[in-house]
Amino acid sequence: KRYLHSIGFGLTGTAFALLYFYDLTTTSELHSFWIQFTADPNLSKADFKFYTPLLKIIDEHLRFFWNPNIAAYSILLITSVAVSWKSLRKKQFNLFLYFIALVIGLASVSHGKTLKYGLLYFPFIALIITFALTNLPELASLKKKILIGVLSVFLLVNTFAIVKNCLNYTDSIGRVEMISRYMPRKHVNVMACEYFYFYGEKEYNIHSHLAFELYYEKYVKRPASVNDFYEFAKTRNNHYIVLDQYVNNTALLELVGFDKMKEGQAFNRYTVIKRGADFAVLEINEKPLEN
Repeated sequence: KRYLHSIGFGLTGTAFALLYFYDLTTTSELHSFWIQFTADPNLSKADFKFYTPLLKIIDEHLRFFWNPNIAAYSILLITSVAVSWKSLRKKQFNLFLYFIALVIGLASVSHGKTLKYGLLYFPFIALIITFALTNLPELASLKKKILIGVLSVFLLVNTFAIVKNCLNYTDSIGRVEMISRYMPRKHVNVMACEYFYFYGEKEYNIHSHLAFELYYEKYVKRPASVNDFYEFAKTRNNHYIVLDQYVNNTALLELVGFDKMKEGQAFNRYTVIKRGADFAVLEINEKPLEN
């Protein structure tokens, strides 16, 4: 309840945050920064409307129900607050207010509803649930049964998810090592997914497929063709293209006809030099094919 301390924390935090702008010493540099910030492909014109933060707050529930695992967690939170509200308001109301403030603050500035941003307040959800469980003896019989029932469902759903993840686990670094065996030329540009950076960053210059997707979505603003994909890779001097069913999205794999790819096939100036069960490696032909 030492609220003045929060002011000191805010001022100190602001002072250190201002270091981010230490090199913006001229009007032109500030202008360049603003152009770069507003042209970020993760953002759109709608992100800069005055009412956008309000719309984002209204849609924040999407993060709480992103998938069955987090939905079970969120339902357990709602149940915990509902059955123990009187005790929570009396004993831990500051915790609840802080949690709500985090949710609203995150919602107003985040550009998506993915779970990774929710890591900011997931621990506080755990604290609220733990508070409700520790006050279980004080609850009426029906409320006890409801909370225990929802907790059981939460444990079942997440136990199933953990077991499934363990069974379907893929060693990303080992996978990069395996695929790299079919790419003998080193220190060349490679168009691959982000995970290829781990282990591959010392051997290759990694160019993400995401750059292609964002380029056509945010700048060209039309559906890309399969020829667009290979032209994009070629004009950026990518010697290899790695397509991986493990990580590439379905839309991209369908665009390039991944399911029908065979070794030796040529696409634009790229040839499939390795076709595995769930991946393909393409290499550019250094000389244009003769007609």
